[in-house]
Amino acid sequence: MKKETVTDLLRKAIRESGISQRRLSIETGVDRMSINFFMRGRALHSDNLDVLAEYFGLTLVKQEERKGK
Repeated sequence: MKKETVTDLLRKAIRESGISQRRLSIETGVDRMSINFFMRGRALHSDNLDVLAEYFGLTLVKQEERKGK
């Protein structure tokens, strides 16, 4: 089973939000074309990734190291 990546989770959040890319751009300050390219599979600059993740309430949490690994 493939683990979802940070970008997978963010793309999913954007799709499920129903917010247009234009509205998302206005509300976050992230360029609409950058959002469009991201949604089509391209990479997103880490600063923009941080802004969008924060907008959708997504945070990275370090997993506790598993014993024996």
